[in-house]
Amino acid sequence: EALMRPTHESFTSPFEVLNMAAAEFKLYQLERMVMFRIMEYVYQNRREFGRRKVFINSLPSQQLSSHDFAYIQREYGVIFPNIVIEFIERENAVTDMVQWKIDTLRDHGISIAIDDFGAGWSNELQILSLDPDIIKIDMGIIRDIDTNVSKQQFVEHILSFSRARGIRVVAEGVETEGELLLLRQL
Repeated sequence: EALMRPTHESFTSPFEVLNMAAAEFKLYQLERMVMFRIMEYVYQNRREFGRRKVFINSLPSQQLSSHDFAYIQREYGVIFPNIVIEFIERENAVTDMVQWKIDTLRDHGISIAIDDFGAGWSNELQILSLDPDIIKIDMGIIRDIDTNVSKQQFVEHILSFSRARGIRVVAEGVETEGELLLLRQL
């Protein structure tokens, strides 16, 4: 996963950067910068990546301009099968504009993921509306799943729904052997 991590001491987290960009009406510029830098990096290192997938966080409400997308397609289109755009949980992603973004990405061989499922805006409506290729279950649900029956039932529900639709599922934040064993069993 390609992560945005601020290096300036004024920002302690990516959410502070996002909040500042929103306050300054610069979300598009931030989305554009992240996409261009990651695409360039993956392209330059495509031999090392091989067929591995690279997940890129994206703001559902930000769609690259046709000019910017055409540039990315022309310069880096060969790596599109390696790219997974994951919608972050910061905002509700169920809109017509987001559906257009998804259709555009899929038409070019880019996969779609829902990040942090089970936290914030990430909910069943997003799965039904966005029809993702991958669901990433939030680490808050995964943490201590081996000792929490409610969490186990919730993940079983997600897995059953996903299997029936060919959606892959990723458990984020697995840290203990017990969590790993239980998740493998599910």
